[in-house]
Amino acid sequence: MERKLTIPLFVASLVLLAHCATERPPSQIPASEATFVFRGSVSEAQSSTLEQLEASDVTYAVVVDEVVHQEGTFDDQTGRTVTVIAADRKLEPGGSFVFYTEPFMFGTSVAVHLVRASSDDRPSAVIGEEVKRDLENGRLRERVREAEFIVAGVVTHIDTTRERVRIESEHVPDLRQASLKVSEVLKGDLSAEEVAFLFAASIDIQWYQSPKFTGGEEGIFLLNRDSDRLKPFGVGGQTLTLLHPLDFQPPDKLETIKGLL
Repeated sequence: MERKLTIPLFVASLVLLAHCATERPPSQIPASEATFVFRGSVSEAQSSTLEQLEASDVTYAVVVDEVVHQEGTFDDQTGRTVTVIAADRKLEPGGSFVFYTEPFMFGTSVAVHLVRASSDDRPSAVIGEEVKRDLENGRLRERVREAEFIVAGVVTHIDTTRERVRIESEHVPDLRQASLKVSEVLKGDLSAEEVAFLFAASIDIQWYQSPKFTGGEEGIFLLNRDSDRLKPFGVGGQTLTLLHPLDFQPPDKLETIKGLL
């Protein structure tokens, strides 16, 4: 279960995260990658809700009227006032918008970089689904770009007996080997009709989101050689692995993935 961060009032001077959540400047972040989207009303210009963040010409106090989409381990901000940094746009007090933002500082309040502000009157549920879909597609696009091989196929066998180096760790991945019958190669130079890959069967906090297989799973497989991450567990650099939550996709994602190649 995800634990949310509760920020008590007595830690007014505590900044839990005081750096930008992305290496790119806010002006270079597409609105489709904003992780905190909300309907809000500008209450005051040249204002800040955080003592650690000085008010300036680009800071605005904005009341969160309704959260459209929120990611991250911080509290629901509905009804609260946050600081919006809008470097590329002037916001008039009293104005209401859908704010596409990226949080970057937390304390007794939250400060966010404005990516885009829109006068979108569509239902929040519709906007929220669009935001979620765009975020998912963006993250899948990145995994497709990083994958060494992408194939369509079906898992035919799971080998649970293969011995591997064991180390003392509370985060052992419990690696299993899956045999995959390949029906189509989408990316990479792969001629074999069947390949083997390792996956993490563990439900440990570091591995529980990693795809699990029991045999018979059909879909799209994004395969990599994660030698550095699995080196402590005796995995060589040429071993194919499937570890990231997005590295297994259902068959109906075939055309979507082809479009991302």
